[in-house]
Amino acid sequence: MLVPPTLPPLAIDPASLLAPLGIAVLTVTLLRRYRLKTTLGKSARPADPITTVRDAVRESGGAWELRLHDAGRAAEASLHTRAAELDALTERAESAAERLRLVAPPAEESPVTLPIGEERVRRHLRQAGYDDRQIDVILSRDGEGERERAA
Repeated sequence: MLVPPTLPPLAIDPASLLAPLGIAVLTVTLLRRYRLKTTLGKSARPADPITTVRDAVRESGGAWELRLHDAGRAAEASLHTRAAELDALTERAESAAERLRLVAPPAEESPVTLPIGEERVRRHLRQAGYDDRQIDVILSRDGEGERERAA
């Protein structure tokens, strides 16, 4: 019987293949990253100045809108706080008024009597800014009918 020829055993250790295989994988990964970076850089055109300004205005507008919203919330909270304080003060005033009503009932009001005649005219003239000497001159110059009409 004839035996087919056999190849001699390989003298390659599989552990020695790990280093070149790792270098190959690392090279392929780095080349892919580089290609992706260059294709993105080529496809991105220089930005249009109008578009750039428009985007900046949108971002700024959004920031201002957020600031206004926060300021509105702070103002609303302040108003609610002051309204609550005012309600508390109103309740305290009403309870104090009620205690006063219980302690001292309201006195009957007497009508105010107005001065009659010359005294009334003198009071009005004093309120208008005249002194006593000027009032005497005015009253002595006027006739009786004038005094009554002034009253």
